[in-house]
Amino acid sequence: MMNAVTTERRDQVLVVYLDDGKANALSFDMIDGILTAIRE
Repeated sequence: MMNAVTTERRDQVLVVYLDDGKANALSFDMIDGILTAIRE
């Protein structure tokens, strides 16, 4: 799931992008990537 979750800081906001090629699908790896991004 490499690079499926990317982030960008805009001022005081963290924007999290999800792109695994599937519409409306969250795998456990994707959820883990989201949580990791938020914790950083």
